[in-house]
Amino acid sequence: MKQNLIVLSIITGILVLAGIVYYISKPEYNYTDKLKVKNTWILPAVLKEVSGISHIDDSRIACIQDEVGVIFIYDLEKKKSSIKFSLVPVVTMNPLELLIRLPM
Repeated sequence: MKQNLIVLSIITGILVLAGIVYYISKPEYNYTDKLKVKNTWILPAVLKEVSGISHIDDSRIACIQDEVGVIFIYDLEKKKSSIKFSLVPVVTMNPLELLIRLPM
């Protein structure tokens, strides 16, 4: 029992020491002066509640709209969806699979 108390005390001491060292040595980040909004886009109504956005290249983003089961490729220069991928649940002899159909 005494050995368990010693081990617990050592682990606690190490964690407290690590916390103190981290708190003292952590760098102070202030991004408010460095970040500037360069551009904004108004997306179509169907993309109002997307569950994810991913950067593809300088002019395109992928938007996942899981409520309707569609992945949109949105062109920022043309301001419209260029490609739609539909995620369709299909019941087969295997477990439920997601199939991607190109394009809609």
